[in-house]
Amino acid sequence: MKMKYLRIILWAALTLAASAAFAQNEANRSRLSEIEKMEVTAKKGGPKFDRFGIRLVPEIGYGAHLVRSEDFKSQGLDSGQAYLQALDVFYRPFVWGSVHIGAAIGMDWFKIRDMLFVQDDEHNVMVAPFPEDIEDIEGKDKDSKYRSSVTKWTVTVPATLQFHFGKATLRLGAEAQYSFAPRVRLDITRKDFREFTESKGARIRAFGYDFLAAVSFGHFGVYGKFQPASARRFPEPGPTFSTWTVGVCLTTF
Repeated sequence: MKMKYLRIILWAALTLAASAAFAQNEANRSRLSEIEKMEVTAKKGGPKFDRFGIRLVPEIGYGAHLVRSEDFKSQGLDSGQAYLQALDVFYRPFVWGSVHIGAAIGMDWFKIRDMLFVQDDEHNVMVAPFPEDIEDIEGKDKDSKYRSSVTKWTVTVPATLQFHFGKATLRLGAEAQYSFAPRVRLDITRKDFREFTESKGARIRAFGYDFLAAVSFGHFGVYGKFQPASARRFPEPGPTFSTWTVGVCLTTF
């Protein structure tokens, strides 16, 4: 239930952020129009203009993780992320190009079936098979549906180059990532009950990175991220896997 409440709180925050982002969008567009006019004026020998800017709550997004691993099978839409970008600082040397550094907070989750995420005595996250007889798990029968997951909170610092083509924007870059508060969970579901166990304190790699690309038109966009296996999420002897993430976003960029 705790995870359910966390997701409700996160989505409530995302909804409020979206409202603030849309309210700010018209002001941003008006400023861009003024920048374009000033650029023309500057080229004609007129006064220069301030090319720096700050945006609050410029983007929210939701994506699905596509995991490539030899240790377990990807569960597609079962694994994903939700994030809220709270800050964006930019420098615009040209109307059609800008450099951005931001700050965002979000949640990542990875779910698998037919296998278990477990912690060993040293709190390492491991992948293990379920017992052949599901009755070995608290006496539940073979009709039970079961899945295991790892969730964690993340703080990211994206750094991107942005190229503006009218109302369309292309973003390319990378982001540094700090992960914390991991939870390992097992759900067992039947028609008449749902039961889960949850453990904290799992060892994860706190610092990581990924590469990102996004295309937006107006308020809406799509994005993709790639985290290579070298930026492993779990220290040895935990599982190693690379992750592709695809998703949608609401943006004022």
